Amino acid sequence: MTIPKQLKARLEKLEARVAHLPDREAEQESERLFELHFLTWATRGFFEDIPEKQRHPGMWESVVEYGPMSLGFVWEGHHPGREEYLAAGVDFTLADELSGVICAPKYGAPDPATPRKL
Repeated sequence: MTIPKQLKARLEKLEARVAHLPDREAEQESERLFELHFLTWATRGFFEDIPEKQRHPGMWESVVEYGPMSLGFVWEGHHPGREEYLAAGVDFTLADELSGVICAPKYGAPDPATPRKL
């Protein structure tokens, strides 16, 4: 039995797409490593405190640069996890104060009767 040309071409396209799908295990490992780097930094640890095989200099640099803002979002309730991070020993004094940062409101959209600024 032969496969029609059109169907075969479609199958090849689908196989090519599937080959480029992200590997879920690799994503989970990357998330785990990021969390390790973040928690190490947020508990005032050092890059050297991370096991050598798990150290990722670029990830550490990102955590050092963006960690204060991330902690600020958690502290102010824009992101979940405040109680869990407190229990893990995270030092929220490292958090940036976000009063000047423009972000979505915590509790829904403004009143529809509020005049819009154009």
